[in-house]
Amino acid sequence: MSSDELLREALVDLAKARQDEEWERRKSEALLAGLRVLIEPMESSRMFSELLEVMRGGLDFAEAFLLLRRPDGSLLATIATSELFLQRRWAPGAMFRRVLNGELTTVFDAGMNDEWRKQPPELRAQAGSALHIPLLGGEQAAILVCTHPDKNHFNRNHRQLANDFASLASQALLNAERQQLESQLFQTRKMEALGMLAGGVAHDFNNILTPIFIHSQMAMLEAAPDSPLQQNLRQIEQAAERAGALIRQILDFNRQGKHEPRSIHLGPVIREALKFLRSTIAPNIELEYKQHTGDDLVAADPTQMLQVVMNLAINGAHAMGEAGGRLLIELRAADQPPPLLPPTTSAADQQSWLKLTVTDTGPGITPENLNRIFDPFFTTKGKGEGSGMGLAVVHGIISKHGGVIGVYSEPNQGASFEIMLPKISTQSPTDEKIGAVAGDGGGERILFVDDEPPLIAAFAPMLKRFGYRVESTTSPRVALEMIERHPDHYDLLITDYNMPEINGGELALKVMKLNPKLPVILCTGFCQLDEPAGHELGIAACVHKPFKVDELIAAIRATLKPKGNPREN
Repeated sequence: MSSDELLREALVDLAKARQDEEWERRKSEALLAGLRVLIEPMESSRMFSELLEVMRGGLDFAEAFLLLRRPDGSLLATIATSELFLQRRWAPGAMFRRVLNGELTTVFDAGMNDEWRKQPPELRAQAGSALHIPLLGGEQAAILVCTHPDKNHFNRNHRQLANDFASLASQALLNAERQQLESQLFQTRKMEALGMLAGGVAHDFNNILTPIFIHSQMAMLEAAPDSPLQQNLRQIEQAAERAGALIRQILDFNRQGKHEPRSIHLGPVIREALKFLRSTIAPNIELEYKQHTGDDLVAADPTQMLQVVMNLAINGAHAMGEAGGRLLIELRAADQPPPLLPPTTSAADQQSWLKLTVTDTGPGITPENLNRIFDPFFTTKGKGEGSGMGLAVVHGIISKHGGVIGVYSEPNQGASFEIMLPKISTQSPTDEKIGAVAGDGGGERILFVDDEPPLIAAFAPMLKRFGYRVESTTSPRVALEMIERHPDHYDLLITDYNMPEINGGELALKVMKLNPKLPVILCTGFCQLDEPAGHELGIAACVHKPFKVDELIAAIRATLKPKGNPREN
C-alpha cells in the first residue's frame, strides 16, 4: 500500500473517530440535560415536554408523542410536540404489541406499516420513518414515538441513544404517575377534612334546629286549627326543614349520606333546585325547565335527587363559563327502557321509566374525556378549580336508585346528560300525624341525655306531653351514675351521640353491661355507626337530627312496644 493510500485511510479513520467523538459528546450532553429535567421539580406534563425537547437534540427527530395504554387496550396520545398528534387514538397491531413487550422498533417507511396506514393522511405525511421506544412505568405501559419526514432517517446510533433515553423517559413516566397519586391522595384527604368539618357544622347546626322543630310543633298542637298563629308556626317549621335539607346536602357532598328513598314527585324537586340555581349561576346563562309529563312519581331520596340536579346544572354552567349560553332541564316519560339495564333491575319488573335531561350549549366534551367523565377525581378544570367528584357523586346516587346515566357530546356542540329512573305507580303511605300518637305513652320512664341545655328544655316537656315520665341530664357521666344506682329503674335511654367525656356509643356500651335489657335510642346529626355495630352496643334505633316530634315518638313506640308494662315506682 502506497504512502498516499495509507495517509488517506488514516484521514478517514480520523474523521470517523471525530464523528464518533462528536456523537458521544452530543449523547452525553443530551443525557445530562435530561437528568437535569428529571431532578428539577416541576409539573409532570411540563417535565415530559421539556424532556422531549432535550431528546430532539440527540435523536434528531421532527415530532414526538407519548402513547399511553388505556383500560380498553387502545393507545392514546397524551403529550406531543405538535397538536396534530395530540389525543389521537391508536389500535395496537403486531408492531405496537412488540413495543409494549419491551422491543424498541424502527419503521423505516411508515407508509408500509399497518398501524401507520390506518392514520389520517395529514398524520402520515409527517412520518416518513418512525422510532418506537418502549416505556414501562409502574402500572402504566407507554410508547414514545419519534418521527421524521424522511424515510430511513433513524440509524443504529439513534437506536442506541433511544435505549439510553428510554430509562430517563420511563423515570419521567413514573414521576408523572407518582404526582397523580399524590394529587389523588391530597384530594382524598381534603375531602376527609371537609367531611369532618361538615360533621362538626351539622352537629352544632342540628342542635339549633331540633328545638325549633319541637317547640314549633308542640305550639301547633295548642294553636287553633287554621288560625294565623298556626300558619305562622307552620312557616317556622318549613324554614327549619329547608335548613335541615341544606345540612344534609353538605354531608352528602362529602360522603355517601343516608339513603332514604320514598315516593316523591320529581318535578317539585327540580323546581326547588331551580330556586338555588338562579341565585348561583351567572346571569349570562339562560336557565329553562320543561316538564313534559305529570306522571313523575319515583322512589327516591329527595335530598339526593336535588343534589343530582344541582351538580349537573352547575357543571354545565361552569362549562359555558364567561361566554354564557343556555341551560335546559327537561323531564319526560321515556319512550323505551335504557339499552343497558342496571344489574338489580329486569325488563319484566320495570317497564316504565322517567327521563331527566340536562343540556348545555358549552364547548362540549372531547371523545377521550367522555370515557373518564364519571371517574372520581377526574376534572378538566384548572388547578384548584374543581375536585373532580361532582359527576362521580351523581353517578353513584343514580346507580343507588336503580337508574342509569349517560352523556352525549361533541366538541363545540355542548353536552347533554341523560338520566333514566324507574317510575312507580302508587304513592307510599304518608307518615303518622302528631295527633295520632299524642298521649299514647303508658308512663314509661325515659332517661334523656344531651349536652345541650336547649335540647333538654325542649325534649322533657314534649315527652311528658306524650305520656312518658322523663328524667334528663346534660352529663353522660351523671347519666351513667344514675343507672348504676338504679339499673332497673328506666325503660328507655335516649342519648345524643357527640358529647364531651363519653360519646353516645360509649355510653350505650357501658349501660349494656349494667342492664343488657335497657334499650337505647341514639339521636345524632352525624354518626358513622353502621347497623351491626349499633346492635352490638344495644342501640335499638337511630334518629337523625334535626327530626320532627312524630319521628321521635314513632321510634320510642317501636322500641318500647315489645316491653309490655312500664316499671312500677
